Amino acid sequence: MSIETPTQSKVASKRFVLLDSLRGYAAFAIMILHFPEINGSLNTYLAVDFFLILSGFVLMHAYFRNPEFSLVSFAQARFARLYPLHLVTLIVSVLIYIATNEYIDKSTLALHGLMIHHVGLGPDKFWFNSPSWSISVEFWVNILVALALAFGTRILGSIKSSIVNGLMIVVSIACYVTLFITLGHLDGHIQTLAPAVSAGMVRGMASFMAGILIYKLYTHLDAAPNPALQRALGMATPILLGLFAICLWLPYIHLWIDFIMLPLFLAVVLIGAFEVGSSAKLAMKIHHLGTISFSLYLIHRPIQKIAYLILPEDTPLAVKILLIVPVVLVLAHLTQKYFEMPVYRRLKKLLRDAPLFASKLSTRSARD
Repeated sequence: MSIETPTQSKVASKRFVLLDSLRGYAAFAIMILHFPEINGSLNTYLAVDFFLILSGFVLMHAYFRNPEFSLVSFAQARFARLYPLHLVTLIVSVLIYIATNEYIDKSTLALHGLMIHHVGLGPDKFWFNSPSWSISVEFWVNILVALALAFGTRILGSIKSSIVNGLMIVVSIACYVTLFITLGHLDGHIQTLAPAVSAGMVRGMASFMAGILIYKLYTHLDAAPNPALQRALGMATPILLGLFAICLWLPYIHLWIDFIMLPLFLAVVLIGAFEVGSSAKLAMKIHHLGTISFSLYLIHRPIQKIAYLILPEDTPLAVKILLIVPVVLVLAHLTQKYFEMPVYRRLKKLLRDAPLFASKLSTRSARD
C-alpha cells in the first residue's frame, strides 16, 4: 500500500468536472457532424483526438499512477466499460442493415463483435455503427500501454521517470509524424499503414500517450501552491475554452488546422484540470452532457439512421436537427442511467469475482 502526501491525496480524490463537461461538448459536436448533410464539411473529426488525450489523462489519474496497478483488473474494467454498449449498438446497427436490405459482410461483423474492427485487420471502410471505430482503437491502445507499463516496470525495476517520460514523448511524436507523412493529416482511422496496424491505432497511441504526459505535467504544477500560476491560469482559461468551443466548428481544412488543434487540445486538458476562474465554472454547467457522453457518442448514429428512414426526404436539415437532437439526448440519458452504468458495475464485479481472474489477482497480490 502506498503512502500519499496531502497533495497526492487531494489529486487522487479529485474528479475533473470541467474536463467531463468538455468531453460532453465534444461528443455533442460529433453528433452534429454526423448528420449526412454536414458530414465532411467540418474539422470536428479532431474531437476524437481530444477524447483520446483525455482518456490518457484520466486513466493515468485513475489507474497507471497507482503502485498497486493490476493489469488484469484494468483490462476487466476497460472491457466492462466499453464493450456492453458497443455490442448493443452493433446489434441495433445490424438490424437497421437488415431492415434496409444492406449487404452484411460476416467476417467484418465478427471483427466488430470482437471489438477489433479498426486495429488493422478489417477492410478500409466503415461498417455498422461508424463511431465505434474509436472505441475499438481506445480499448486496444489502453491494453497495449498498460502492458508496456506493467512489464516495463517489472523488467526495468525502478527506472527513472524521466526516462519513461522521454520514451513516451518520442513514441507520441513518432506516431504523429508517421500520420502526417503517410496521410498528410490526422483524419486517419480505417487506413492500413502496415500489416495489422491501422492509422487509427497510430493516432490513438499518439494522443493517448500525450494525455498521460499532460497528466504528469499537471501533477508537477499542482504539487505546491503558486499564486503566479493561478493568475496565469485565470487569464488563459477563458481564452483557451473559447478557442476550443469555436475551433470544433471550423470548416474542414485538413493539414494546418490539425497542427493548430493538437497543441490547443493539450493546453485545454492541462489548464482545464485546474478549473480556475468563472469561465471554468460556467463551462461546468454542462457537466451532465459529459456524464452521458459515452452513450451519446455510441447511440447517435443508429438513431440518426432510423430517423432518416422515417422523415420525408425533403425535410430541411434544421428541422431534422431540431427533431433528432433532443431524442438522442433523452435516450443517451436513459441509456447511461439504466444500461451503461448498471451493466458496467455488474459486469466488472462478475469478471473480478470469476474464479480464473480471482485466482490470478490473488497470486499477483501475494507476489507484490
